[in-house]
Amino acid sequence: MKIEFKNAKLFSKGHDLFDIVVNEGIISSIYPANQNSNTRSAIDLQGSWIAPAFVDAHVHVTNTGVALKGLDVSGLQSYSEAQRFIGDLPKTNDILLGHGWDDSKWEKTADSDLFPEGAGPIYMSRIDAHSALVSQSLLNLVPAARNVAGWDERLPLTQDAHGIVRDFAYQNLTDAQRKSYIDSALKGFASNGISAIEEMAGPKISSFTDAEIVSESTKDFGIGLKLWWGEIFGFENARKLAAYGCGGDLFIDGSLGSKTALISSKYSDETNGRQYISEEDCVEHILKCYEFQMPTSFHVIGDASIEIALKSFEKAKSIIGGSFNHLPHRLEHVEMLDDNQLKRAVNLGLIFSMQPQFDSYWAGVDNMYHNRIGERWKEMNPFRSILKSGGELVFSSDAPVTNINPWETIRAALNMANPLNSISYRAAFKAHTNSRNSNKDIAPGNKAEFAIWQVNDWQDLKPTDNRDKWSTDSRSFPVDFPSLNDLPECLATFSSGRAIFSNLDGLDV
Repeated sequence: MKIEFKNAKLFSKGHDLFDIVVNEGIISSIYPANQNSNTRSAIDLQGSWIAPAFVDAHVHVTNTGVALKGLDVSGLQSYSEAQRFIGDLPKTNDILLGHGWDDSKWEKTADSDLFPEGAGPIYMSRIDAHSALVSQSLLNLVPAARNVAGWDERLPLTQDAHGIVRDFAYQNLTDAQRKSYIDSALKGFASNGISAIEEMAGPKISSFTDAEIVSESTKDFGIGLKLWWGEIFGFENARKLAAYGCGGDLFIDGSLGSKTALISSKYSDETNGRQYISEEDCVEHILKCYEFQMPTSFHVIGDASIEIALKSFEKAKSIIGGSFNHLPHRLEHVEMLDDNQLKRAVNLGLIFSMQPQFDSYWAGVDNMYHNRIGERWKEMNPFRSILKSGGELVFSSDAPVTNINPWETIRAALNMANPLNSISYRAAFKAHTNSRNSNKDIAPGNKAEFAIWQVNDWQDLKPTDNRDKWSTDSRSFPVDFPSLNDLPECLATFSSGRAIFSNLDGLDV
């Protein structure tokens, strides 16, 4: 199939207009506009911008679908509003799934009184997905949750209790319901200019069956997929799933919002979080990676959990030797990273998989991070230090935790609550389009792996401060990008040569 576009602006080509031809999924030619006479049948983009498609490097597909199609509780601004919302839900024997509540600014902490007497089975995960509000009728169906860590009569449930109830709720989805949620999520990613995702599956966050269905669905849909299977020593299951890596959301700790991230200091309630995997098991897991030739990654948020991961990688490297760097291991979230840990992680060649919107959601004075760990919030998510130290940074939404629109992620990285952590537009765009497995340059001979954007305003990126002056690869990036005051609108997304989303006349998916 041959697709022709005319009058397009191209990434790295300034504001000049070009005609571009995609033939059988391959970019076959690029001409300055109007120099190729045979453009009568071309789709006129009228100056729309073609740029490398985004990669969302850490997502949860089915949960994202629940956030899009299930009970959206992300907008509840107070305890009383949440109580009214839950009270108005239909009384049904079907399990109602929801996601996104955040009580960090409510007048009262979330508890079981939010559910009216006689409420049906309801499961609503917190915005960080590490705890949940659960109705009594659902708890009655899962009595085992009362006998494990994380149980609380007043709720929310955390740790093992949360996991047991979550698994029950999601396992009761029919195949059709699960497929509907997955399809909704994939459409959401594609319509935001995302051509590839990295799914964080595992027995503690989804299930083997869910991972299988996500894999099948992404193939049918056409979006690129790297599947991570987050099970300690779960290499056989990862191999059966044809997973890219055995890790991802392999939890050494939990989250700051649920006070389960492992920190060296104390939370306001004198706890310091939870450790879910021992250092010894981490080391053994890393060593097995080389037997199965799969990279791993650990979920680490608190500084104490980051230390466990780094010590584990260091011990494994001392055993493996020069072959250690043959696998691209990662750290997920890695928010409370100090200077010493940063230096060691870079020396190990670890990739930093991070989420800038966490900062825009929860950083700053009197926000959740400050309320959990005090002034240490200023040291969190040190993107600029990571890049200056030579670290490799990849960005994601952690959907459904934050907005899947990549421009929101880039805007967050440019405007950190602590300005010393902000990075340049160029560096942020690179981190969110990073893909080790494909050539995403918009050039003849390459597969079409791009998004087309309606841009209403442009942002001049002449270096104005130290943030821009030290930015890597500045000469290979355009001198201007879309303004983030008026976010671009996605008109089409191509993945591996195939259009997976289109809002253009003449271009069908």
